[in-house]
Amino acid sequence: METKISTNVNQFPSLTWHHLHINHGHLDASVTGVLELKPSAPLPQEITISEFSPKERTGEALELTTQLGADMDSLIDRALLETGSKTKRLTVKKGSNSPAVKFEIDIEDGTQAVQDIEILAEEDSVSSFIFSLSQKQNAKKEGFVCLRIRVLASERANVGIYTVNCLGKNTQVALGLATKCNDQACVELTQVELSAKNIFTGSRNVLAGYKASCLERSAWCANGTDSIDINYIARHEGRQTESNGTFSGVLSGSAKKAWRGTIEFPKGCVDASGEEQEDVLLLSPTVDNKSMPVILCDEEAVEGKHGSSIGKLSPDTLLYLQSRGIDEKTASAMLTKSKINAVARFIPDEDVKEKIRLFLEEQFA
Repeated sequence: METKISTNVNQFPSLTWHHLHINHGHLDASVTGVLELKPSAPLPQEITISEFSPKERTGEALELTTQLGADMDSLIDRALLETGSKTKRLTVKKGSNSPAVKFEIDIEDGTQAVQDIEILAEEDSVSSFIFSLSQKQNAKKEGFVCLRIRVLASERANVGIYTVNCLGKNTQVALGLATKCNDQACVELTQVELSAKNIFTGSRNVLAGYKASCLERSAWCANGTDSIDINYIARHEGRQTESNGTFSGVLSGSAKKAWRGTIEFPKGCVDASGEEQEDVLLLSPTVDNKSMPVILCDEEAVEGKHGSSIGKLSPDTLLYLQSRGIDEKTASAMLTKSKINAVARFIPDEDVKEKIRLFLEEQFA
C-alpha cells in the first residue's frame, strides 16, 4: 500500500514573517515499504532488540516529537501501519558500556521507505549508534527515505548518535530525531549530510532532568540544485542543563539551505545554559541561504548564546592560495573537505570515516 505525504515539516517553534519563507519546509513524497535495518555485526550482549507494531508500542519514547513536527510524526505512524512495518526498539542494559553499533543501509534505486527506531538507554549505561545511508550516485528513479530515531536517556546514561547520508541526486531524505535526557544524562549527536535531492534534518532535544546535557555537531554540503532544510531545537526544562549545537556547511551552484536554530528556556530551568552557532561558506553567487538563530526565554537565571557566520571565499585568501599554485576550484574543494572532516572525525568507526573521505574525493576530484 502506498502512503502519500504532503505536509509542512521542520516547523519553526516561534513563527516569524511569512515573506521570509523560513517558518517551515514542505515535503511531498510517497512511502511504499520498509527500510531494511540490520546491524553490520551481531549486537553486543549489552543491547537487546525488539519489534513492535505501531498499535503495540508503549513507553515514554512515544511521547517524543521529532523536529519534523507532530504532523509528520503522525504520517510516519500511518505509513508504518499501512506498510506493515514495525518499530525497532534497542534497549541498552543498566550500567553497561557497549561498543558502537553500526547500521549500514544501502538504498536501492527508487526506494520509497520508512523506518522507525527507539533507543532506550537505561541508568548509568554508555552506548553509541551509527546509521550510514548509501546509494549509487547514478541512481535515476525518484526515491524517498525516512528514518525516525527517538532516544530516551535514563539517569546518568550517555548515548551517541551518528548519522551519515550519501544518497543519490534523485532521492529525498527526512531524518527525524528526538531525544529526552533525564537527570545527568547526556546525548551526543553527530550528523554528516553529503548528498541528496532534498534533505530535511535536524533534531529536537528535551533536557528534562537535573544537569542533563546535549551536544550536537553537524556538517553538510549542497551543490547543483540540491536543497537542505535544518531544524535544531534544544528545550531546557531541568535545572543546570546544558546544550551546545554547531552547524557547518558549504553551498555551491544553485543550492538552497534553510537553518533554524532554537534554544528554549521555559520557566523553571534555573542556571541552564545553551549555545548554538552556524558557519556557512558560500561558493556561488546563485545560492539561496537562509538562517534563523533564536533564543526563546521565560526564565531569568539562564545563559544563552547564538549566532550565524556567513561568508564567501575572500579575494585575499584566494590570492594567497593562487600564489602557491592552488586554483579556485581546488581551494573550494579543500575548504569543503575540511569542514566535513572536522565533524566526521568524531564518528567512532574508521570504515565510515573512510567512506566519507572517498565520497568527498569523488565529488571534488
